[in-house]
Parts: sequence; structure tokens; C-alpha cells
Amino acid sequence: MVNLPRLIPFKLVAGTGFAIFAGMSLSLFFRDSGGTIPVMAGIFGFAVVMWIFEIFPLWVTGILVIVAQLLFVPLPDGPIDYLKQIKSPTMILILGGLCLGGALQHGGASSQLIGKWMRAIGDRPKTLVIGLMFVTAFLAMWMTNTAAAAVTLPLILPLFTRLEAHPNLRKSLLLAIGFGANLGAIATPVGTAPNLIAITLLRERGFEITFAQWMGMTLPFAILLLGIGSLLLIRLYPPENSPLPIFQVTSQKWTPRGIASLVILASTGALWLLSPYHPIPESMVALGAIALILATRLLSPRQFLALDWGLLVLIWSGLVLGLGIEKSGLAQVLIQLPIFQITPYSLAIGLIVMALILSATMSNTATAIMIMPVALNSLPATQSWAVIFIALSCSVGMFLPISTPANMLIFSKSWLRTKDILAAGGFISIAGLILLILGYLIISH
Repeated sequence: MVNLPRLIPFKLVAGTGFAIFAGMSLSLFFRDSGGTIPVMAGIFGFAVVMWIFEIFPLWVTGILVIVAQLLFVPLPDGPIDYLKQIKSPTMILILGGLCLGGALQHGGASSQLIGKWMRAIGDRPKTLVIGLMFVTAFLAMWMTNTAAAAVTLPLILPLFTRLEAHPNLRKSLLLAIGFGANLGAIATPVGTAPNLIAITLLRERGFEITFAQWMGMTLPFAILLLGIGSLLLIRLYPPENSPLPIFQVTSQKWTPRGIASLVILASTGALWLLSPYHPIPESMVALGAIALILATRLLSPRQFLALDWGLLVLIWSGLVLGLGIEKSGLAQVLIQLPIFQITPYSLAIGLIVMALILSATMSNTATAIMIMPVALNSLPATQSWAVIFIALSCSVGMFLPISTPANMLIFSKSWLRTKDILAAGGFISIAGLILLILGYLIISH
């Protein structure tokens, strides 16, 4: 009999050893570049392997990256340049999104919204699939995709026990939750981390994108893919179109905490959308929402500490990694490699495709961290906005159970097989990729 516990340390040791080997190999490749370029290349290679194979939790690798750059890749202004990235507007916006999502979830507002929406839709199977996909997408715009799926799934599960004769409907409802969460997060900066990473990197280069501008660009794309996805699910898993009298979404009564969290969400969203018309920065709006949520105890100290702080650490490490690649001179050396000596259009399209493929097999945040700094430093300044398409591509790659936490959540219920997610998710990913490439080519010309 195989002693499984002994395999776990071996995997960690072997995986870490391979990551170190990859980093050393990349460092040797750039050994003639001088300065801290070889060291920075080694750190980058090590981080890529660690993130791809998830040998450690992603945020743990992020901390290793930060520490390595503090020790071995000094900047002209000292370590303060690395450390100050943690107080960037991006970090505050992400924390604001996490707090808003937590307040909605713990106050019961998200359950109420889902319940009222689903009761309004009715009990026709086809409208149920479409409605569930769109309501999950709406929540993902403000709660992150993982939280939206985690809130929606328990509310719909009681129906599944009474759908033994409707296996197609069960599959389509589960996939509607997962894909709705993934696609809805595209539509706002706080929906998923790659969006904010793109906005931050563009801001550092003088391109300012407001909350409303992001939604104006991405909301139509998200709605189009949601429509394609819902119709695809009905086509792939055609349910019977007879009413389901057994359908009922259970939800709690409105509570003062739920109403308060909804008011704060509406006020915060309105201020974000109207940011061009008032002087309050979006990060300060987020900070105000955090203060209100904590002051009114919509999130208890225990619930606040239970937020996804690992995501914040991971994004901080991504900002640090991008800064190191740029300031060390590695970016300038990378763009001289033959692979980057192609037309900007071909390079941008190649990076968009690469982002989709990588994000389907690893964290979309880690994918954005790896690809976006390279893209910004290898594309002409006039093509910097291509990172927006790369960010969207990071969220569209969802054709495997491991592609996103939302996919893993719905797959864990054992009513789906890999081929189900591969068929539906693959079609949506290809459709999204085609739309992104067409959109990029149209805008660039």
C-alpha cells in the first residue's frame, strides 16, 4: 500500500526544486545583461513555476517574491518603493469589494436578492437557467465571482434533490451559477483581481480609467457572453419546458443589517459610477464604505479577519513583481528577444490567447501578474490599453473544473463531469476570445 503522507513532502520538495531550477536557468540565460537583471529574471522564473503548479498557496509564493526582491533587487529609492505598493488605490478598492461582499452575505441581503429575483422569473426551466445565470452575474459584479457562486449555490441546492428525473436541468443550473459568476465579474473593476491590476498598471503609465469607463467598456461584453452562455446551456442540456411546481427558493426575511448593507452597496456603487462628476477618488469611496461597514458592525472583527487577505497579498506581490521587472531593466532586455520582434498587433493577440490558456489552468490573478507587465513593456505606448483585453481574457478562460474557484465549487457537487464543463466552458471561452480579438483589431485600427 502506498504511504500517501510521504508523497506530500516529496511533491513539495520536488516542485520547489524544479521552480528553483527554472529560476536559476532563466538567471543564467540573462547572465550577460548585468546589474540585477539576472537575479530579477530568476525570481520571475521561480514565481511562474510556483504559481502554475500551485506548489504553495498562491499568496505564500507572493510573499517569497516580495522578500526576494527586497533582499536581492534593490531600487534607487530603497525598499520603500516596494512597500508603498500595499497602500495603492488598487488594494483599497479590492478590500472595499471584499467588505461589501461580506456585508451582503452575512447580512442576508444577497439571499434576499436571489430569492426575489428567482421568484419573479417563475418556474419555467428555460427562464430559470437564464435568470439564475444573470442574477449570479449581478452579484459577482460587486462580491467577487467566488463569493457570488458560494452564496447562490446553497439557495438552489434544495431544488436539486427533487430533480432526479431532470439531469439536464441540474447540469445547466450548476453551470449557470459557475459561468454567471465568472462572466459577471468582468463588468466592474472590483469583480475580479485582473481588472484592478490592469487599471493600476495603466494608471502608472498615465492612462486613467474610471469605474464608469470600465463598466462602459466591459458591461456590454459581459452581457453578450452571458446571453450566449445561457442559450448554449439550454441547447446543450435541453430541459423539459413544463412548469416546475416544486420550485421554491428559500430566503430569510429582510433584517436591518441586510437593508443597511444594501444601502451602503447602492451608495458606494453610485459614487463609483459618478466619479467623473465629483472630486472624491474611487479608493476614498471604498475606504468610506469599509469604515461604515465596520462602524455599524455589518462585519464583526472575526468576519473582517476572515476575508480573503491572501488575495490582497497576491496582488501586492504582483505589483511588486511588475515594478521589479521594469526598474531592474529586465523589461527592456525581454523586448529585445526574437519572440517579441513581431508586429504589435500579433504580439498583443498572442498575449491575449496566452492569458486565456494559462488562466484556464491556473489562477487568473497569477496569470495577470505574469503577463501584463511584460505586455506593457513590450508593446508601444499607444498600444498600452491592450492590457484591458488581456484582463478580460484572464476571466474568459473557464473550460476546466480547476479554471476558477466558482468552477471548482459547482464541480464539487458531483452532478457534473469534466466533459460538461469542457463542452460549455470551451464554447464560451472560444466565443469570448473571438470577440476580444475582433474588438482589439477594430479599436486598434
